[in-house]
Amino acid sequence: MGGIYSGGEGDEWGIKPDIQEAQKWYGQAAEQGDSDAQIALGKIYYSGATGRTDYAKALALFTQVENDGTNSRSTMPLSWMYYNGLGTAPDCDKAWSYYKKASRYVGKKVEEKIFLSKCAADIQSRKNNADAYPK
Repeated sequence: MGGIYSGGEGDEWGIKPDIQEAQKWYGQAAEQGDSDAQIALGKIYYSGATGRTDYAKALALFTQVENDGTNSRSTMPLSWMYYNGLGTAPDCDKAWSYYKKASRYVGKKVEEKIFLSKCAADIQSRKNNADAYPK
């Protein structure tokens, strides 16, 4: 049902997109352990599609899917969140670990040394320019 309300899938039945309703249905399915719903709900929280981001909730959902080992689509969002410190403190080693795992599925590959160096430089840049980034 979440997919029907999130947009696209409900068109054939005349159901208009309603992200709040999608969030409700994804939430119910996520509570039952549906990894696709957990990822979809995590993306809603991550993107702020309802008008407010909640990186901590997104991180928790993606982490739950990762820990359950039921869906590989959680690894790249986790890498990005640890890389950028979204919902958690930045952690280049964790970001690399998730990136390395995700790269098996997405085909993009970066050397560990380059990834870690870029991550550390980006963290320092964000610290140096903290006023320029959204709170």
